[in-house]
Amino acid sequence: MKITKLPSGTYRTVVYLGKDENGKKKFKSLTHADKKKLQAMAASYVDLHRNVSNAKSFGATAQAYIDARSAILSPSTIRGYKSMLKALKADFGQFCACTIDELQVQPVIDALARAGKTPKTIRNYSGFISAVLAYAGVQPPEVKLPAKVKADYYIPDKRTMQALLRDLEGHRLEIPVNLAIMGLRRGEICALEPSDLDGTLLHVHRAKVYTSDMEIVTKAPKTYESDRYIEIPQKLADAIRAQGYVTDYTPGALSEAWTKFLKVNGYKHFRFHDCRHFFVSYAHNLGLTDAQILKLGGWATSHVMRSHYLHSMDNKKAARKVAAAFGKL
Repeated sequence: MKITKLPSGTYRTVVYLGKDENGKKKFKSLTHADKKKLQAMAASYVDLHRNVSNAKSFGATAQAYIDARSAILSPSTIRGYKSMLKALKADFGQFCACTIDELQVQPVIDALARAGKTPKTIRNYSGFISAVLAYAGVQPPEVKLPAKVKADYYIPDKRTMQALLRDLEGHRLEIPVNLAIMGLRRGEICALEPSDLDGTLLHVHRAKVYTSDMEIVTKAPKTYESDRYIEIPQKLADAIRAQGYVTDYTPGALSEAWTKFLKVNGYKHFRFHDCRHFFVSYAHNLGLTDAQILKLGGWATSHVMRSHYLHSMDNKKAARKVAAAFGKL
């Protein structure tokens, strides 16, 4: 297998997939930032196409696709794929029993919409079905999807967060929440060890996630950019050293404890992950550039960060500015 390094720094290879019904050779170009992962991806791709002839129905092909991708994709992604396949088999048995070239995808999309599934969920199903078809060498059909619904992300304000931090002093959640408002994800916090801390420099390079069997595993972080170093306050570093560990919560237990804390103390409910929204908002107000926030938060692209967090914050700031101006008028 020949692997070429592109000028962008990513790696590329081409795999041979056999011949189509007309005898024409079929190839697939694959790229990845990591050379070893690209090798594994290419091997899985070839294995899948070898098995496709033995998996003629959509259900069997989808299972072969999931098996082949398990070594490459994150456990949470595989868990999502398995969940969708299970639901498709339960609710659309005839669809899963159809051969690949007989599939009618639009009726499934329409049925999901009638069942009240959110546009995001329906798009996830469509993406999964298209991925299975593409890897089976079949061109995914064009389908009409429901319009996207713009998410309204909650961003805790500075006053709320200050009150929360005061109430959290001495609480088992104190260290995890302080790390969350500095941009760390739930799984990253749960995977931290005291050895990751050097002075006030914290190395974030692991995450705890759930597998499809709901077992917790420790893996590399969500993206290549998520492996990062951040400075934390001296007080927080001292607290971690004095405690001897960062947290003994599992990711699920951490979210449950957070929800309970908010309810008991009379705060409006918001997700533990929304502390990460606060990080973006506060860092932006401090004057940090998008590139700096991107690096500290471990995002792969500025598009993801801005589309998920900054858009709502910028809109609210603009609205306040207009209201103030018109109030003076």
